[in-house]
Amino acid sequence: DALNNIQNTVDNIQNALGALSNFEAKGKLESTLKAYDGTTKDLLSLSQNYTNLLRINNTTSLTAYVEKNYGAGQDALDKALADDAKSGVLSSIVEVAGSNRSAGFLKNIDALTSGDLTLIDGLNLLCKNPISGNLVEQRALCNMIISTTVARLVASQNMATTLAGEGYALLDAYPQTAKKYGYIAGSAQSMKELKTAFDTQSADLTQNYRRGIINSDGDTGYFKLFDGLNTMLLANLSRVLCFNPVEKEYLISAWVKEAANEYLITNCLANTVMRGAHTPVQAHYFLKVDGVDVPDVANVVNVMGVLTQAAYRNPYNNHGGVGAWGLDGQIFAFKEDFYPKAGTFTFNNSGRKTINEFIIDPDYRTPENFKRIFYPWKNDVLKADDLSLYTTKEVFESEGTHVMFRYTDKTGFSYIFMGISMYRGFNTREMSIVCMTKSCSGNKLGLDSHIAINFKNGPQGFGFDDADHKSSRSLKGWSINRTLIDIR
Repeated sequence: DALNNIQNTVDNIQNALGALSNFEAKGKLESTLKAYDGTTKDLLSLSQNYTNLLRINNTTSLTAYVEKNYGAGQDALDKALADDAKSGVLSSIVEVAGSNRSAGFLKNIDALTSGDLTLIDGLNLLCKNPISGNLVEQRALCNMIISTTVARLVASQNMATTLAGEGYALLDAYPQTAKKYGYIAGSAQSMKELKTAFDTQSADLTQNYRRGIINSDGDTGYFKLFDGLNTMLLANLSRVLCFNPVEKEYLISAWVKEAANEYLITNCLANTVMRGAHTPVQAHYFLKVDGVDVPDVANVVNVMGVLTQAAYRNPYNNHGGVGAWGLDGQIFAFKEDFYPKAGTFTFNNSGRKTINEFIIDPDYRTPENFKRIFYPWKNDVLKADDLSLYTTKEVFESEGTHVMFRYTDKTGFSYIFMGISMYRGFNTREMSIVCMTKSCSGNKLGLDSHIAINFKNGPQGFGFDDADHKSSRSLKGWSINRTLIDIR
């Protein structure tokens, strides 16, 4: 069962290798593992046939099987082998056990370590200093190959020991037949030799991994998932809810290197506790953008579960923010949820007030209209049962007031934005919308107050709009393809 389970893991590894683009590493790993597969499957087939033979005949050993079916005479094994010609189960075990003492089984197990150096070369090509791909995924795969080859060797040795013990005991019981196979030593001596050889193999395999796989901090034998990542950044993650102290794991699911960009996919915990627990939030944290390393990348903060650089906490830093004009007195609509659900926003509670009920025209304050908005200056109706509604004055109490909020896109990734209010004169305000991470940026298009937000994660059709794209005194809010989110 153990070797069967290991073989299933190996099959999964082979499938994963098929998707690799590092063809040199892929070739070395696939060829070596394929050779190991042949040996394992041969041994596994022999073991399964042996187990079935005993089960069908209701016996516990090959010696008992021969005695039960062919008597106690010295020719019993010869008779059994003659009848075994079709299945070959008994003869296969006897031939391997009798071949040059323990060399027969050793030859099988030796094949499971013969390609170690080639395997280690392939592992280092793929995982030591990868220049592309998901480093976490690749290194996890490499470590799985390491642990699987060790486990396969041990399981194969145990299986071979069982089969060898059965074969040696059988040949000891029938010495006349044993001579035909060149078997001389007693089973006790043969098992001792086999165990000594197996112990040496296991030690050599472990030593090869320790010598061949070395992390930058000197640890050997396996690949550290984040070896080469900024050490100060890793140290700081434990302070900002991006580290699991129980499992001793960083809350990073991917470390991706592309031609021009490099980023982490983080699952840091939201700062606020909800229902007794912090909520994990999936986001990108960029280390390199358009071929340029991000400066001060280790100085990080956690904003509602999104990892971002500490420099973004200053609302007056220029981080690619864009402006929206003439917003004094405007109504804003947001679909709000504490949890990071697609198409929803989460606010920090600083500097925000809920809109008052007087936005609903008194003539329409009936139960069926309670969650509708009637503009005082026009007759349009907004169905807002899933929306949170605010005005500029209530969100931004004075010049320089800013509010931070999280948006989760249709693919489940979250972003942090900051809205900053500044007085422009003529009783109007400028509100700048700032993306607080390198994963997004904004562009103001034309004179219709549309702000397009660009994501490095791919097009989302996401922006900031007037409800009708014409009137400066209309509802404003976040939109998908120029339609306000969740306005029905």
